[in-house]
Amino acid sequence: MAVDGTEQSYKALAHAVAIAETFDSELKIVTVVPHLHYYNGMNDNVHNENIVFDIQDKLRPFYKNVLTNAVIKVRSDNPDVNFSTIMSEGRPSVKIVELAEKEGYDLIIMGGRRISGILSLLEERTSRSVLDNSKIPVMIIT
Repeated sequence: MAVDGTEQSYKALAHAVAIAETFDSELKIVTVVPHLHYYNGMNDNVHNENIVFDIQDKLRPFYKNVLTNAVIKVRSDNPDVNFSTIMSEGRPSVKIVELAEKEGYDLIIMGGRRISGILSLLEERTSRSVLDNSKIPVMIIT
């Protein structure tokens, strides 16, 4: 189960909890701190590592809070669900797939936005990339 702080990811969390309860299975709640050099268009010639690391240091508390909020939601609504959390760093779509395959997950559940038309062609969405690259079944909640 991947969360990123969006409404869609917390909606997907509710579905993941229901599935974990139904099948009496362990739920892994994962968040990935994105490395900004994937998103900011900087190349190695103009890349200043001190700036990137400073930004990463500021992002980590946000994503730690994302996990904290997920834990609060699970514990308050479903205290009997067996779960753990993982915070990783890197390109979210790559890290989610890597973790799921390495840990032997049965299913990846994540939120996704409904985008249509030209925007859907232009935007490389994490959920789409996970769906395209995972050997494990993926459930995207919109």
